[in-house]
Amino acid sequence: MKKLFPITLSLVIVSSGIASAQNTPSQVVSVGDGDTIRVSMNGKTETIRMACMDTPERKQNPYGAASTNRLKQLLPRGASV
Repeated sequence: MKKLFPITLSLVIVSSGIASAQNTPSQVVSVGDGDTIRVSMNGKTETIRMACMDTPERKQNPYGAASTNRLKQLLPRGASV
């Protein structure tokens, strides 16, 4: 059995070409694939691509669906980030 380690996410928002750390409460709206989520923040939906992660795209076999499903388990819809 594989051991699972807790994940702590820090969101870095890239908007208009400027990256800035955000300390704004946000909720997960959806998971795009294994390294992309959409969050609701300040009444707007932002797409977050996780830094230093590269996972297969959702339609890439055989691991794309598995990586997407795993991120959905870790960050279900409505989770605070």
